[in-house]
Amino acid sequence: MAVTGDESADLRDGGPPQLPVDAATLARLDGTACRSCGARDTLVPDRLEYTSDGMGGYHGWIAAACPRHTRGRS
Repeated sequence: MAVTGDESADLRDGGPPQLPVDAATLARLDGTACRSCGARDTLVPDRLEYTSDGMGGYHGWIAAACPRHTRGRS
C-alpha cells in the first residue's frame, strides 16, 4: 500500500503496508517526509499514527508534516 499525494492515508483503515513498501512510504513512516505530500523540508512532528501489526496489535509512531499539512500551526 503506497501512500501518495494529498490523499488522507490512514493505515488503520487499509491494514498494514504490504511488502515490499516503496521508498516514499518508508520516508513517511520514519518521519523524514510529510505524511500527506511527501515533502522533505521544514518538517515538524504533527500527530500520532497507528499501524497494524497484522495480529490485532497496533504500533504508534509520530507522523511528520510540512507547514502546509500541519494541524492549525504555521
